[in-house]
Amino acid sequence: PGHRELGCVQCSSSPASSGGPAFVAWGLQTCPGSSNEVYSGQMAGGYYTRETDTSSRLCMPPEPEFPSNAMSSDRSSQGHLYQAESHFHAKPASLYKDLACAVCQRPASADAGVMVPGRASCPGEYEVDYIGALMADHPSHGATDVLCVSGETESVVGGSDSSNHGGLLYGVIAATSLQQAGVMGHYLANQELSCAVCHVNRTKYNLPPPPPPP
Repeated sequence: PGHRELGCVQCSSSPASSGGPAFVAWGLQTCPGSSNEVYSGQMAGGYYTRETDTSSRLCMPPEPEFPSNAMSSDRSSQGHLYQAESHFHAKPASLYKDLACAVCQRPASADAGVMVPGRASCPGEYEVDYIGALMADHPSHGATDVLCVSGETESVVGGSDSSNHGGLLYGVIAATSLQQAGVMGHYLANQELSCAVCHVNRTKYNLPPPPPPP
């Protein structure tokens, strides 16, 4: 049902759990590598022309549970969520697809991981979760978080293959104004940028366990 207020829940694994830290695999229906699926769903965000909507992306599960006192209305004072749609022209096969996502749990031997922008490989002792492309809103739509969306982009089951607008995602490029000095001098102007989501296998490298969560 549309125009219904949404609930949410903050979760943590139990101390007896054999799993490690959780992360979101953007653009994938299933979890990569040795990580286990918590749930899979659909990427969602604010409407691309509405500055009052959320600028963050969420991975929405397929079976909503609404608050007991949720209202059904379409008031302009409320935030709105829409399907996230790929406008990544470097990969025509994913153009206009409603993008999937998966919330995954790394094995207990893994650390929390890191997203490396501008690289299609992981540094040093880090192992690959997935390789992808940096994506964000169009510059004219306002500033948003930059995500690493998998290069093996998958559309959500039952989603649309045509442009229905909603929350639009575009490739991120290196701007010409940043080509003057420093690290950014190594990046080609107007080149769409890759990314890698990585983690360290602590057992493999005999590293101490991560500190307990606060």
